[in-house]
Parts: sequence; structure tokens; C-alpha cells
Amino acid sequence: MLSSCQAKKICKNTYFSQKNFTFFTTQKRNFSSPNLTSCGKKFSEINDYKIVSRFFKIINNQISPFTEESILNFLRDKQTLRSFLYEIDGGIKGNYLYEKFIHWLNFYSNSSSQALYAYFSETGSLNMLSGDFIRFCFSKNIFLDQNETLQSFSNHNLLSHEACKKELDSISKKNEINILGFGLDEGTYEKEIRQYLLSNNITERVNLYGFDPYAKKNPEIDYLTQGQIENGEAPFFDLITVRWVLHHVALQERWGDFINCINRCGPGGVVLVVEHGFLKKPSCFSKKEKKFYNLLNATFDIVANIGLRPYYFTSTYPNIGENFFIYYLEPEDFSAINQKLSIHTEQIIYDVGPSFPNQTIYCMHT
Repeated sequence: MLSSCQAKKICKNTYFSQKNFTFFTTQKRNFSSPNLTSCGKKFSEINDYKIVSRFFKIINNQISPFTEESILNFLRDKQTLRSFLYEIDGGIKGNYLYEKFIHWLNFYSNSSSQALYAYFSETGSLNMLSGDFIRFCFSKNIFLDQNETLQSFSNHNLLSHEACKKELDSISKKNEINILGFGLDEGTYEKEIRQYLLSNNITERVNLYGFDPYAKKNPEIDYLTQGQIENGEAPFFDLITVRWVLHHVALQERWGDFINCINRCGPGGVVLVVEHGFLKKPSCFSKKEKKFYNLLNATFDIVANIGLRPYYFTSTYPNIGENFFIYYLEPEDFSAINQKLSIHTEQIIYDVGPSFPNQTIYCMHT
């Protein structure tokens, strides 16, 4: 886990990689259909942004005009907020984490108008608002049960794992496979992938590597340094995983190391990035719409992380939440990455769902 000093550089959202949750089954699946179904929901192999478009269609029917005052009135009405979330995804009814999220966002909105007005009027940033929300929650003695919070993500996990398994099954069979977890911490997720590859006879041996200067080291994983990656001392990788990490990495540190790692991918390699859903051409949305979308994602993100590891926020007491950083990715970020690579890649984006928070899987094939 991160120490307070380490977390000043990176605060990683790893609420999908807990030790007591099974990620991959060993049963092979047929992925020949262009539209895959998981848990009764579909995702498209090409990201047509239907999930995000539906989100805004529904919210614009409920908030009109889209002004600071109408947004705040919406957030202050707990039943209206709940009804909106149920309309975009009926499967969350009764979900423990969603109910906690609705409560704390509504409670905050009724208590902290000044910070919200500043955020929507351009004078406040998402990080500033996130910090204020974190401090508010802890000042009001927020508490979530860790196991209940973890189980609340079961539908998210099923959806993303179907997409990830499709990519794993595309890896050519070979005697040995090298996996690099970027920001993997103790590597729980990567160990699950190892077991999946071995159980499905995709390989006979899996070597686990990690790039994470702030990880809680796992003796099963060979952690590589920045120098080893940059100087070509690291092995070539068949698979790189980057799961719920990048949006919490400071901008000045986000891309350099990641690009260097991708450049160590061998022919036929796969890079899997799991992140929050993207906005379709951000210029198509008003600033307030984008801010609203990011506000809901960030506050949900915070409540989820408080439920799973509150000490990440309290380790800097009395400056609660000082380590927290958040800046969501956009599609053009990956275009920029691709332009800076020294190897050729082909890219595909999976808009996975559920409706909120949406998940996007960005995949690169070398």
C-alpha cells in the first residue's frame, strides 16, 4: 500500500483488484460475435459512445436549463438523483455502494453550495472540489463496509472481464509469456490473469513483472525500475495491464514511463488499459455538461475508495485527502501516446458499461 510520501506522487484507484474476488473463470468462451454479451448487457467492439450519449440524453431531460442553479437543485433532491441513476441503470437498485454514493453526494450538495458554485462557474477545478468533498465526508464521519463495497462492483467486474478475456484469448500460444503490470501494487489482478492463461493452455509458463515505484512489493513479482525500462534492460512483454491507474497519476508523470513500457512490447503483444468511460468528442458537450459528468465520476470514485481503503485519505492527517489526484483521460490522449511510440500498434476501444460509472477498455496490439 502507499505510504503518505509515496502517495503524493500517485494515488491509485485499485478497487477492482482485491484478493478475495475471483476475476477469471477457466472456461473457454466463444468470442466470434461482433457484439458480446455479459451479465445481460452488451458492449460494442468499436466505441460508438452509445452509453455516454444515453447518459446525457436522460440528464438533459431532467436538468433544463443546464445552469449552476438547476444542477445544484437536482443534486439537492435525493429522490430525483436516485431516480436518475435508476433510470440509466436499473440494475443498481439496492446496490450498497450506489446508495452510499447517493447519500453522500446529496448530503454534500445540501451543505457545500459555495464549492459547487465555484466548480461550475469555472473558478474551481475538479481536484479542488474533490478535496473539499473528501474533507466534508471525513468531517461527517463517513464509514463504509469494505466487503459490501467490494461486492458492489460485481457487475462492473463481469463486464470488463469479458472484454479482457477476449484479448487474452487472442494471444498466440507460446511456451512462455511475460506480463507487465503498470501500477499493479501487489499484483492481484495480474496473478489472476496468469492463472487464466495457464488454465486455458495458452502458455506453459508466465513471468510476472511490475512497474510501480510505490507498490506494496509481492515476492512473486519482479519489480522493474525506471532505469531498467529506459535502458533496455527489461525483457520484452507479451501483455501489459494498466487497470484503473492512469487517471490518478499526476499529469507530469503519466505518459513517459507508460510509453517506455509499451515500447518493450514484443511482436503480437497486447496492452490492456481499463479506465472510466470517455466523452464522445468533448467539444460536442458544454463545459457544464462535462463538469457534471466528471463530478459524478469523481465523487463516486472517492466514496468507493473510502469504502475500500480510507487510510489512503487519512494517512496525511490533519490534511485529509492531500494525496488525492484525479484527471480523467480522453480519446485524444491515446492518439498522442500512439504518435510517441517507437513501435507500430493497432488500437481498439471497448465501451463496456455499465451506464454509470461507464468503463472503457483501450487495447493496443503490437
